[in-house]
Parts: sequence; structure tokens; C-alpha cells
Amino acid sequence: MERRWFARFAAIAAGLALASAGAPAAAQTATLELKRLGASRSLGSFDFFATAMTAEDVAASVVPQSVGMPIREGEDTFLEYEFSEHVTREPEYVSEHPLRDSVRLGDHRYCLALDSRPGEEEYSVLYFDRDRNGDLTDDAVIEAKRHKSPGFLIFGGGDVGYEFPLVELEIVVEGRPMPYALGVVTRRHGEEETTYVSASLSAAVYREGEIAIAGRRHRLVLVDMNSNGRFDDRIPAEALEGEEDDAPLFLLGAGGDALLVDPEGARPWDLFDPASDLAGRCHPAGGRIVLDGAFHELAVSPTGAEVKITPYAGALGRLQNSMGPWRAWIRSGKDRFLVAAGSDGAATVPAGEWRLLSYTVDLTAQEAAKAGPPPKRSFLSSLGALFGGEPGPPTTLVSARAGKDVAPVRVGGGEEAALPFGPPYRGVVTAQRGRRAGGVRLSLQIVGAAGEVVSDLRVGGNRPKEPTFVITDPAGAVVKRGSFEYG
Repeated sequence: MERRWFARFAAIAAGLALASAGAPAAAQTATLELKRLGASRSLGSFDFFATAMTAEDVAASVVPQSVGMPIREGEDTFLEYEFSEHVTREPEYVSEHPLRDSVRLGDHRYCLALDSRPGEEEYSVLYFDRDRNGDLTDDAVIEAKRHKSPGFLIFGGGDVGYEFPLVELEIVVEGRPMPYALGVVTRRHGEEETTYVSASLSAAVYREGEIAIAGRRHRLVLVDMNSNGRFDDRIPAEALEGEEDDAPLFLLGAGGDALLVDPEGARPWDLFDPASDLAGRCHPAGGRIVLDGAFHELAVSPTGAEVKITPYAGALGRLQNSMGPWRAWIRSGKDRFLVAAGSDGAATVPAGEWRLLSYTVDLTAQEAAKAGPPPKRSFLSSLGALFGGEPGPPTTLVSARAGKDVAPVRVGGGEEAALPFGPPYRGVVTAQRGRRAGGVRLSLQIVGAAGEVVSDLRVGGNRPKEPTFVITDPAGAVVKRGSFEYG
């Protein structure tokens, strides 16, 4: 996989000081059109071999709202109080255990019930109180077609899934009516004496438009990543504590919405690759963003109909770490998040107090340069290139996530401050009682200078050999030898 991310940000970082020195440009506001996913589009799926990603690819990759319940023979599993408070009339259910719940969309909650067809145990009938009048019997009944859910392939033949036609309705966001659509997928699977039933409700709309900044037009794609009907959700600060995966859209899925700027040319798998070129074009819906080599303040209206981009007029400083080409998610205050790129060992950022969330140091390009020209392409790699799957050089990188106790770093205007992370790395071993009497379970974490925990480590495309351990008694006699396993 090609690694273009740092090269692009080297140019951005170099231009930041110049961009902030000129006369401030005026704020620009874009009007974004609401668009719906195609009715035949399967949610959460797209062609990974495609060479270019579409807006629908992004919109189909949102984080759904989920409802569910366990079913145990002879037990009443219905505990959804919001449903009971709002629903006054229900249909005659076929299933002995209908799934009844509610989800919040915009300003209000909407109640729903999942039932079965006669003679079936699967949940393939949906009642959705679109008009919020408390009557589930006066809305059109929605029936699904059977399909094998993703869980069927992952967890085995015990899973049954259904995908429903899009649920279209009008919601209210901050007092303003807005068309909306939901994709609904259900899953049922058994586990010993308990059956679990769940439904995922995903946003099936997104917004799209253009904006002109300093005479250059940019395409904008705004996504309701958390599927709650609003487009302006910020990432909650607590949502990122302890996150192991720092791919940009996974982080935004922790509770915030996403604005993509000029997503053309990105490939589908870039959505899930933290070192991809897409990382510099995927922004939280609010806060500061880098655009055309300059910082801007981003404001998104609750309905997403308007996006305002205002040039940042404050002071700039630099965060320094000499470990190598790096990029890090950093946070200022409770809701300002930024991707900082230190392609030359330092990253230009707005002055203030910043706290490390996660980082990746990618030495793939340097190692490839040392290795010289690549070997002659094999038949299999040539075949893969035909389908858009041509690999890049073997990856050499380290990724880590910061803990809650990592101290913030303050950088002043025109100043440079050290952002501590990286070596010396040390191994931290913890012991827990094992399942067997007298047994002990050992686990190993690799911890960096700032207390960050390594989540990914690759050298030449491979993980290092598993670390070994030796346990001795007080006299020095070997009690046990072994090795740690990844995972």
C-alpha cells in the first residue's frame, strides 16, 4: 500500500507560517445538499478493489445506532422504558419475544418494534413510528428479505440476518424539519441457552457541496457518522481514552461527525488505514482544520445544511519529536482535535496546550530507499496490480495510544516545544490468576517514554518475533520458560 500521507503534509507544514503571515481572508460559507444512499445500496459494503472512492462509499461506512436484547426461555426480556412511555398502541405480535426499543434522531426519540412472519423465528418485520404519535399500527409495515449478515461469515452458521428497505421519514433538528433515511439490518444468533437479537440503524443520507477558499474550489462531503440525525456532533473527549485504533474514521465514529475535503482519488481501504492520504482530508465536524496549507476554524450547522470555514488568525508554534516522520492525533481542551504531521521532526500547530492521543511513526519510505530498487515484479503481484491491489514497500512503523495520564504540552506563538513519545521503550509485564488452580496468566505491553502503549509494530512488513520470558525462583533456578503471543 502506498504511503503518500507524510509527503503531502510536508508541503502543508512548510506553507503554514507563510499562510498565517498574510492578510486574513474572509470567512466562506457553503450550502450542502442532502443526498440519500441508493435504495439498492447494501449498507457498510463497497468494492475494496475500486481505485477511487465515492461519496456513497463514505456515507455507507457510518457507525450505526444499535438496539438489542437476550432471549431466555421463560424470561421477560423487555426492559425499554422509553418505548413504554411513548407507545400507546401496538400490533398483535407473531413473535413471543418482539424486540421493542427506541432511537434518538435529531430532537426526538422514535420507537420501533421487530417481529416475525407467521411460522418463522427470525425478525423480518419492522414497525417504525415515523409520525411519533404512539401508534405502531398506523404506519406502513416494513418487511425484509433474508440474507446472510456479516456475522454469518465471521461467527458461523448460527447467525441469521435481514436487511430492510430504507426507512424514510422527516425528523426535526434544532426545531428545523429535515428529510432523513435509515438503513436497518437485524441479526439473530444463539449462544448456549441464550439467543441474542439486535438491530443496527445506520444513517442513509449525507450532504455534499463545494466551497471556494482563496480562489480554489473544494468538494465537501459531510457524514452523520453516529447516525443520530445531526451533522454537527463533536468527538467527546472521553470517547478516545484508551482507543487502540487510530484510523481517522474509526476515531470520528467514537461519537463525532466527519467532513471530508476533496476525497477524490482516495481508495476504499483508505477509510481504515491510519497512514493513508485520506487522514489529512478527514476532519471532525467542528474545530480547526488544515486547508491549502493554512489553519481554519470549521463550524457546521446542526442540520449540516451550512458549513462555515473561517481563516485562523491566532499565533502558531511547533511541536517537536525527532523520532522520525510521524503523525499524531492531538487534543486541545475538550473538543478540539487535530492531526499533526511532523515530516521533518516538527509539526506546526496553533499555539496553546496540546495533549497526545495517539501517533504513528512510519519509516517505510526510508527503509525502502536504503534497500534500493524493488525486485522484479512476480506474476501474482502483477495480477494484483490489475485489480487495484498493488502493494507498496514492506511496512516499517510503530503506532501507539496515549493513556489518560499523559501530560499536556504548551507551545507559545513562534516557539517550539517537545512532544514527548517514543524511545526508550520498555516492556511491562502484568500477572493475573489463571483459570486453573495455581495458574498465572502473564501479559506484556510495550510502553514508550510518555507512558503510551504500542498498538502496532512492524519491521519490513512483519511483526517482530514473539518475546520470550524466563521465570526463576529466589535461588535462581528456572521454573518456567515460554514466549508471549500477539493478541
